[in-house]
Amino acid sequence: MACQKAHFEKQILDLNNKMSNLKSLKPSNNVDNLFQQLMSTCLPTETNIDVEKLCPKVQNIRTNLIKLRSEAIGYSEQHYSTVLVSLEDNPLHHLDLYPCLLH
Repeated sequence: MACQKAHFEKQILDLNNKMSNLKSLKPSNNVDNLFQQLMSTCLPTETNIDVEKLCPKVQNIRTNLIKLRSEAIGYSEQHYSTVLVSLEDNPLHHLDLYPCLLH
């Protein structure tokens, strides 16, 4: 359990480092990949890690990354909504363009 917790904390710190160097949260391959990592790291559905037992610094970074994810989702929604409505045929036939719907 201690190794799992240390690994989790390292993932949080690594993600924070990578994401703090982003110039923009607007959709791109790099941004999309980092946020997919964020979702699988910070919002795991099956874990034995009690996030309230993480050190306060890591808890705070985790919380800030989740908030950052919310901001990025807004940019993503705006971008892909614009793409989908610009298509001539039924936008529902092109939902595969929107990466969040694939996961």
